[in-house]
Amino acid sequence: MKKIIALVIITALIAAGYQVYKDDSKRMALEEKVKGVLYSIGDSGTTIIHKGPSPYFQYERKDLSPLLEDFKNRYFKDGVQFVLLDNSCLKIVLENLKVYDYKENAPYGKPGDLRVYANPKIQLLNSNIIPKEAEKYILKTRTYYLIDLKLLNDKLIIPQEEMERYFIIEGKLNYPLINTVLFNTLLLDEALKYASINDNSIKFLYANDINYDKSSIENEPNNRGKITVTVFVNNKLPNKVIYIKSVFQYKDGKFYEIKRESNVKEYVEWAKKNL
Repeated sequence: MKKIIALVIITALIAAGYQVYKDDSKRMALEEKVKGVLYSIGDSGTTIIHKGPSPYFQYERKDLSPLLEDFKNRYFKDGVQFVLLDNSCLKIVLENLKVYDYKENAPYGKPGDLRVYANPKIQLLNSNIIPKEAEKYILKTRTYYLIDLKLLNDKLIIPQEEMERYFIIEGKLNYPLINTVLFNTLLLDEALKYASINDNSIKFLYANDINYDKSSIENEPNNRGKITVTVFVNNKLPNKVIYIKSVFQYKDGKFYEIKRESNVKEYVEWAKKNL
């Protein structure tokens, strides 16, 4: 805990160093001190600080890093691929996987509980509808929580309860990270039927975080390879929810969209009149 407090203080000092010390020599001396302390803290890995009314910390388990390659190959080797109705193809891969645990009780875990985080990356976006520069609307560059896991017989595994929580099709998971990417892609693909990428309707749609509350991905009970994706956007169209309902069929390692309905056109028409 002392190290965490020190890290917070040091971060504040870094900012202060640029604002208070007009003399470059003093500022550089401060930076050197900070670097030295940060390096000694960083030897044990990074720390995630969750802010809020009840803040808590997660600590990187660098000792488990050698097991991550095997974990990735077993569960996420080929990433996740989607082929939309218009033949747009999106492939997401996961990079920089890291395992974190807790040293004290927290809202979402207790000492010994393990969570894996990752940096998702768009490896492929092949589309006649979505231009390359639109990737910024699909995926923000940051670290995302992926899933809870356990250490068993020197292997990192996804527990059965997580398997049931996030249905699995040949290792492909319905996990929150991919949900958001897919929602963003479907929304953009549908909106670009009625507007150009530089249109105000697109800029406004993605200007702030989109509220996807109550959106979902569900598998059909009698068809394990078929999923229904329902996207609800609650904070962009006045007095009305934007929706997309889409059905995907899993085949040969990819999710193929086979059906879609939406009211996105209504949003674009409203935006063109009012923005």
